Amino acid sequence: MKNAKLKVLTALFLLLPLFNGCFWTPEFSAIVAEIERQAPEADFRREIQLNLGPASIGLARTLLGLAPDEREIRLARDILRDVQHIKIAVYETYNLRSARQVELPNAVAKMIEKHHWKTAVRAHEDDEFVMAVYKQHRQSIAEMFVLSLDRNELVLVQVDGRLDKLFKRVMEEHADVGDIFISGR
Repeated sequence: MKNAKLKVLTALFLLLPLFNGCFWTPEFSAIVAEIERQAPEADFRREIQLNLGPASIGLARTLLGLAPDEREIRLARDILRDVQHIKIAVYETYNLRSARQVELPNAVAKMIEKHHWKTAVRAHEDDEFVMAVYKQHRQSIAEMFVLSLDRNELVLVQVDGRLDKLFKRVMEEHADVGDIFISGR
């Protein structure tokens, strides 16, 4: 029994690099730290912080394949087929007076400038700050970064892959958005 546990632990340790830093996203931590400096009265408590690579996403697709064949499950499996990496951080927000007091973090601004990202959505109001940017590769959407802050939560998401199908589906389901992701308006 002891030998079996050792083999399982050894196998998990050897497979760990395949999961591409599953539990920590240092880039997001720097963004959150900057937002905390801009809104010192606010408190951000981490709920979720994940960095999923190809192996983790492949495992998720496999697990979804075992689920009952419902429309949402098929859609999720199909979307994950085109995704290579997902970074997600969700923080509960407390005592944020106004989202307007938070400006675009320098780390995000530098990322946009350095990698020539285009703005898809930007809304900055008293109760909400939302920004979505994307990067194209050969006329296809290859990466997307979203920052969403309101009085309840701060959400950061970065997705890499072949994202055109994903955005088409998002736009079909949310027709009021129109072609905002593709046009860069």
